[in-house]
Amino acid sequence: MSDLSSVLEIFLITFNRKKYLEETLKKIFSEDSPIRSLRITILDNKSTDGTSELINEYAEKNPNIVHVINNRNIGGNANICKCYELATYKYFWILCDDDEYNWTYWNDVTTAINDDSDAIVVANYAHPGNNIAQLLCQLSFVPAAIYKTENISDTIMVNAEYQISTMFPQLALVCKLVNDKKNITIIDNWIVNMVIHNSESSYVRGLNNDRNPLLSNTTWSLGFLKSIQMIQSTKERRFIVKSLTMPDGEKILHPEYFFKYNKTIGNSSRINLFTYYSMLPLYRFRFILQSIFFLTERSVCYLKKEIKRTRIGKKLLKIKHFIEKKGEKK
Repeated sequence: MSDLSSVLEIFLITFNRKKYLEETLKKIFSEDSPIRSLRITILDNKSTDGTSELINEYAEKNPNIVHVINNRNIGGNANICKCYELATYKYFWILCDDDEYNWTYWNDVTTAINDDSDAIVVANYAHPGNNIAQLLCQLSFVPAAIYKTENISDTIMVNAEYQISTMFPQLALVCKLVNDKKNITIIDNWIVNMVIHNSESSYVRGLNNDRNPLLSNTTWSLGFLKSIQMIQSTKERRFIVKSLTMPDGEKILHPEYFFKYNKTIGNSSRINLFTYYSMLPLYRFRFILQSIFFLTERSVCYLKKEIKRTRIGKKLLKIKHFIEKKGEKK
């Protein structure tokens, strides 16, 4: 089956990323692109930076583009769920607006579709073929797989919507496929690769200070831990926690990494700490000890700040600065 026009549909989610989207659309509609003639639905989260106008320009030249502008910015994760709801073809593939693509090995995708695979993994930077931990890590990247639509049940749809707050609605479907031992094909070479941008998280872009602080302070590891609770096998969940290694070599689900990371984000919620504790039975005792030290250190820092704000504290600071200046003169 070389013509996938009636089998596979593409979704592309975007919000205020005209610069990146323009490069992505060039790749999708390049002469060597195998998806340029497929149905492509672009879900635009009410962009205000010229993104919508850019999409309209492409839609005028390419009638296979369906441009959907949400009435409001519903967030990147909710946009993923909207793709699940709108999918009607046998297979669907959700793309982001800022990744890189390599069409050289697309024939492997076609073969997997002909073999009736339930999911086709088309990214490999997290080494998804190594074990279940690495597979789930890879599939936390939204475009990492092409999925069979029939596996989205009502329950999976609701689970995905619940997962919006974890950052990983797509893992609702992934965990279901793993639990049911479905046929997941991992191709040898990558089709899509994640490009990291050191800007505000895609999950909170466009939101103001009224956003939920737990949303602002959540971490990749917390969201992932909450997501793998949908893996039914206790043995598999424990293996994932113990074995998961990020591409940079970090054991991100180990307590040492969690505390190292959370110290860099400032006001880490205590709820994050206890949520993490409840989901790491393998390291519970170690985590309790580290939590005590961490919270004590935070409390001491807080007390120091409060003391500095008092009248006596301000006078002590003046005396301290006076002594320091005297010492510098000497």
